[in-house]
Amino acid sequence: IGLDGGLWGALAGAFFALCGALRLARFNVTHVVGPFQGLPIPAAGLSLVAFVLAGVPLPLWAAAALLLGLGGLMISQVPYGNLKKLHRGNLNRHRAAFLAGSLLLLAVLLKEKAPLALGGIYVASGLVRLDWGTWLALRPELEDEEDPLEDEA
Repeated sequence: IGLDGGLWGALAGAFFALCGALRLARFNVTHVVGPFQGLPIPAAGLSLVAFVLAGVPLPLWAAAALLLGLGGLMISQVPYGNLKKLHRGNLNRHRAAFLAGSLLLLAVLLKEKAPLALGGIYVASGLVRLDWGTWLALRPELEDEEDPLEDEA
């Protein structure tokens, strides 16, 4: 928002930063196994930066709303999927190839706007409860088990 945002811009920026601090504090106090609880700070920050990289001009009210929305998602209970427990023995290679091809196509077609689309997809995936690790797993129930390949080594 910059200095042009005035008091409301400063408040929206402070709210975003405060939500990041609260998220870090909650992470230090509670440990939840499974998906992330709330939007991860790097995803929120990269979603903001993607607007700058894409060259998308935002009116002050829209930039403030974006800061407030992403900040609120950081401290929410919305589950955001991760790939922490996914391993090569439980990877659905067809879905992984489809995802990699889709990301490549997105990068080629959208060029500098691709990070904006990727950030939007990840933010929306939590809201619709899409767990990327479960979607990419051959058998989602194996996500909680030990990696069978590690026992052989």
